[in-house]
Amino acid sequence: MENNFITSTSLLQSIVGESSAESEIILPDYCPPVMKIVRTDATAMIRSQSIRGDRVFIEGIVDFKICYLAEGDAQTVSVFHQAPFSYSAEIKSSEPPQILSRAHTTYYNTRALSPQKMFAKATVEVYIYVFSANVTPTLPEEKRNELEMRNVPAEYSDVLCAEEKVLKISDELELEKGIEVSRLLRYAVSFEGTDVKKLSNKVIARSNMILKIVYSCPDGSFGNHIARIPVSQIVPTCELGDDAECIAFFDLSDIKMQLKETADTYSIPYEAEINVSVLCYANSDTDIGVDAFSPVKTIECIFKPVTLHKIFPVKEDFDFEQRIEAEGVSDILDYGCAANVSGSYYDAQKKQIIIEGNYYVFAVYKDNNGDITSLEKDFPFSFSQPSICSPSVINADITVNITDMSCSVSGDGFQIRVRGTYSGMIDYSCEYSAITDINELPDKKAPLSQMILYYACKGDRVWDIAKRYSASPDAIIKNNGLTSDEIDEDRMLYISR
Repeated sequence: MENNFITSTSLLQSIVGESSAESEIILPDYCPPVMKIVRTDATAMIRSQSIRGDRVFIEGIVDFKICYLAEGDAQTVSVFHQAPFSYSAEIKSSEPPQILSRAHTTYYNTRALSPQKMFAKATVEVYIYVFSANVTPTLPEEKRNELEMRNVPAEYSDVLCAEEKVLKISDELELEKGIEVSRLLRYAVSFEGTDVKKLSNKVIARSNMILKIVYSCPDGSFGNHIARIPVSQIVPTCELGDDAECIAFFDLSDIKMQLKETADTYSIPYEAEINVSVLCYANSDTDIGVDAFSPVKTIECIFKPVTLHKIFPVKEDFDFEQRIEAEGVSDILDYGCAANVSGSYYDAQKKQIIIEGNYYVFAVYKDNNGDITSLEKDFPFSFSQPSICSPSVINADITVNITDMSCSVSGDGFQIRVRGTYSGMIDYSCEYSAITDINELPDKKAPLSQMILYYACKGDRVWDIAKRYSASPDAIIKNNGLTSDEIDEDRMLYISR
């Protein structure tokens, strides 16, 4: 007799790999020579993902933003440069898989080779999630007859589809009148308020793109312009039922901008490409049989390890404030923050999944001598999500989006405040030793008396007592006025068949 099955599409492979991007940068003639590199920012952007045969291929760029002091007048200048990276890995799936990919920089650095040449390098960590068909065997209903079963409740997610579409936008940001701008120094992009509207076979994904632009003025001061730009994209999906859940991910894949001067103001035309990914899934629950016995016959339980995956969406605001010590700060020119999730684990005592990471904070400032310098610090963060089981594997795909930030001089140092949102998903797997088949043995059970007196100790479980005496656990609980499977005090139990 064939077993029953739970068929679902779930995360069957999580790949973490490393790539690098490096490039020589020759400054154009209009850029002044380099005296000192003040700061480098580097952002990894995935441009394309594809599957060919049994391998997945990721292509992307690292967007370098390099700030340096020029020779002569020691003015602050920035150079924007992009260098490619690629990564490939074997995927272990007999069925056509669906994938989601992410990338972020774990290390970056720039050094000056000459007054007109620099060398930039970055290390990129690539995450690839492979979703494919998963078949979980269960005990057929007809084999449960005349059995006492101990079941544990389990939840699992069936991935319906993982789709993506590129969103291209272009616009022009006008700066306030009366502001004079020398150069663009830096830009940062994040997304906030991501949500989805589900239709029958498509998803409308919405978010706000927060574009922060830092520029220098002729008097040597810095200014910034922050724009919140609504973005939305229609992503075709499979047919979605009423029980389908969807998560949208917005990732910048390319951006270009320039400074434009008009008669009475300055503006910044920009072009951006955004990868909008959508993961659609449906949640189900089931009972997993983990133990069984028969009051009337001798049986043998066949166990197999069973793994069920559960997707948990994450959307949680944070507010981080920290004082950073630094000597001789007279004026803050620029500041920023990036954040990455570094790991996750299960806290069995609290029954929670703990997500850990770091905020990377920097500030560019003038000291009491008028010199421009930079300072970088990292600070740990963590947050938790509940779990219905003790996970064997946890995969956290969490983006930390900075939506607001402030920095001020505070004594010998800075006072910095960062606000934003943790968003994304957690996919965790729970393992069970499940009964997948029952064999009836020829041995016959010896008859037992109709009434048994049993002295139970605190902490004993009704199931274990019932199994020992081939009795009904529900009958023991009912006949003795118990409220749960665990005995809460030493006492006598009446066991009948």
